[in-house]
Amino acid sequence: MLWRAIEITSNETVCYPEQMRVAASWLERSGVNPLSVRIAGDHLPREFLRVFTRHAARWEHLTLYFRWPWQSALVEDLPLLRSLCLAFHHCWYKVFKITKAPLLRAVCLWEGGSYTINPMIMWAQITSLTMNGVAEMGCIELLSAAPNLVYCKLVVPKYSPNSEDLRDVVLSHLTELDLSSKQQAFLNCFVTPALRRLRFGAKHPTGVELLTSFKAKSGCALPDIHIINPLQAADAYRDEFPSVKMTFGDAETHELESKYSAPRPRLLSFA
Repeated sequence: MLWRAIEITSNETVCYPEQMRVAASWLERSGVNPLSVRIAGDHLPREFLRVFTRHAARWEHLTLYFRWPWQSALVEDLPLLRSLCLAFHHCWYKVFKITKAPLLRAVCLWEGGSYTINPMIMWAQITSLTMNGVAEMGCIELLSAAPNLVYCKLVVPKYSPNSEDLRDVVLSHLTELDLSSKQQAFLNCFVTPALRRLRFGAKHPTGVELLTSFKAKSGCALPDIHIINPLQAADAYRDEFPSVKMTFGDAETHELESKYSAPRPRLLSFA
């Protein structure tokens, strides 16, 4: 069976010339099949990475975990790319650029990056967006550039000092929102008339009032709401929303990838 998923992680004990030879062999043997590539580490030689960028036209799902931005230029034309997950910590947008990826629909941005609007991603075509660790102001900026989102998951651990100045963001096609933010009023920045499901962390003494305000402002039917760690009694929510399916639970670990991110076929690992 041909390999379709490849994972590369940095390891100072690895003999990279030998691994490069093996990687090149497997990539050639994979023929014309689309590839799922997962690259992580800060010690990968550029020559080793170039073995994989030569096959970038076949990348279907791409995950990059780096403490520093990838120093070598990324191939800008990715015709088969469907999902992209990035975990950079320092100004990745200055070096990361995709100019052509017509099939790209799902993007995941993970913790601590200097995320800002940049033409490296065609935001208007994205339908699924996951962000973890991006402050409220950064979230609003990126969401405003992605008006066609259907699914959105946000984990916002930091309180932004300018939260009161946040503007509204209209997401007319959004049907599912998963929001975890220490700034509970952040929910009221969203105008989502098509929303069908909300998963919301409600560690707030006025969670019921907040949801009432959000629902009225968006004008959405919102038949399904899941509340995480509510401070108010479950009956208070059910009394306020008698026609809504209300479920309650503890906080769960937020996974890195979006629900629509890369599948996990057989994995060839160079660790």
